[in-house]
Amino acid sequence: MPRLAARLLGAFQVELDEQPVGGYSSAKVRALLAFLLMERERPHSRDELCGLLWPDEHQEVAQANLRQALANLRQVLGDRTATTPFLTVTRESIRLAEEADCSVDVQEFLDRLDRCRLHNHRRPEACALCIERLDGALRLYRGDFLDGLYIDAAPEYDAWAAAQRERVRSNVLAALSTLAEHYLLTGKHDLAGEFARRQLELEPWHEEAHCQLMRSCVLAGNRSAALNQFETCRRIMAAEFHAEPSAETQALLR
Repeated sequence: MPRLAARLLGAFQVELDEQPVGGYSSAKVRALLAFLLMERERPHSRDELCGLLWPDEHQEVAQANLRQALANLRQVLGDRTATTPFLTVTRESIRLAEEADCSVDVQEFLDRLDRCRLHNHRRPEACALCIERLDGALRLYRGDFLDGLYIDAAPEYDAWAAAQRERVRSNVLAALSTLAEHYLLTGKHDLAGEFARRQLELEPWHEEAHCQLMRSCVLAGNRSAALNQFETCRRIMAAEFHAEPSAETQALLR
């Protein structure tokens, strides 16, 4: 059975039996495949998919566009001659086949984090198994969900992609924060600082990460760097929110 591997974190990449898949006729074909991969638990009506990707077109035009996109997608996946196709297509609906052998980096990333959340521990930053899982999950993260894949005049698709992007990013920040706390706890201050900085690359106003970086500097014996980091935090909070750092951050400064 052929195997499909999709990387949707960062730039869109799909491999079929470890060979890159190309030949997409448009960005909407890639968007359609990404949607079917992420929402594989149910069939999607043709009207739903038309409204998602061609909301401003007349019904006949949207349906014709969907047929063309689907034909191109089945061609690049090799579905027309496959014994076990990746797509289940009927007159009414389209879905990823239930028996399709597919891996999606987003799902693997979220599954690893879910296993950490369900693990029976009091402090995730002190659990070696969960630290290993978080580290493995973050290795899958190459960037924002479908980074660089833009779809014209498709607000519902944009809203769906934005929700996926926010879900991934919030989970990335939580994982980075837990790893920073782990390395503070185990005395690896340089690594703690690295994971704090990675949070700030994603959200410069993430106050908890500023505090983790301040703590890592102090514990590494660099008090002036910690004070400078507080000033950086203060400037960003003022610029973004017209507010001062929280009482907890002020207490850490003192």
